[in-house]
Amino acid sequence: MEGRYLWGFVLLPYHKEKFVMDKKCFFSPGEAEPLRMTGQSPRGWGIVVSPNGVGSKGLSFGVQDIDVGSEIPYHVHDKEEEILFFWRGKGKCVIEDEEFEIAPGSAAYFPIGVWHGVINTGEEPLSLTWCFSPPGYENKFRRMTETGEDHEAPPSQTTG
Repeated sequence: MEGRYLWGFVLLPYHKEKFVMDKKCFFSPGEAEPLRMTGQSPRGWGIVVSPNGVGSKGLSFGVQDIDVGSEIPYHVHDKEEEILFFWRGKGKCVIEDEEFEIAPGSAAYFPIGVWHGVINTGEEPLSLTWCFSPPGYENKFRRMTETGEDHEAPPSQTTG
């Protein structure tokens, strides 16, 4: 297939969209809303499903690439559960005080209130899909790309 790549997906010309009850239900490669974080922890997102996009009510879903040597800083969600599915690259997932090796096919679940972070330790981007329930955290991704501000550090890292 011809096309350019974005987050491991080939961007192809427009495809016929599939709608059910006036909602878009099928997404071809490259149809995600692209976002890019620069600075200390560079990474890119693609928001595929969200209330702002397709009107989802119970979740948001998308893709993410973590640059070589970069990370998703250690953080916590106070309103959302999160699932990550890793499909390319190698890394480490830190959940509270435990570290787990990431390989393609690994998955992680973060309940509300659980501190977590991801580090790309490989030689290529670490690619994953993410899902939040309820939706809304994808708006933080949008703000982060606009302001350059990243996740808040844990309290122990912000006080002297």
